[in-house]
Amino acid sequence: MNNLCPCGSGIDYEHCCKPLLMAERSAATPEELMRSRYTAYVKKNIDYLGKTLHPDLRKEFDPKATLEWAENSNWQKLEILKTEPNIVEFVASYTENGQPRKHHEISVFQEAAGCWYYVGAKRPESKPFIRETAKVGRNDKCPCGSGKKYKQCCAR
Repeated sequence: MNNLCPCGSGIDYEHCCKPLLMAERSAATPEELMRSRYTAYVKKNIDYLGKTLHPDLRKEFDPKATLEWAENSNWQKLEILKTEPNIVEFVASYTENGQPRKHHEISVFQEAAGCWYYVGAKRPESKPFIRETAKVGRNDKCPCGSGKKYKQCCAR
């Protein structure tokens, strides 16, 4: 039976994230912790999400809201975009209320007493849109070459 881990590692759940979610072992790297936290959302293991937060952040953790988000989302795919020491950039694809969504995050992790913890997130920088061709105004000549104004030609 195909029981691949939801984290997208290509490994069976039993040998991938399950031992972490069951507290049989700790994550060895920030990426492994990030993958296991995604799997915790899929499996609705909110306790694990709280325990893998850095101890300084736990008082701010809202298990009820976290469970609500996990339950109201259909988690579909995790893509790891980039890993650096203490940082994992990822996109989690899911649907919420029937709407497809993507959660793009740069997660920050910290090691303490031999364990990795989630300490927060940075928003990815949005890159400005750069137009490759000149913008055509409504009253400019149409770029198709008809000689008409754009609003009277291809803009229709």
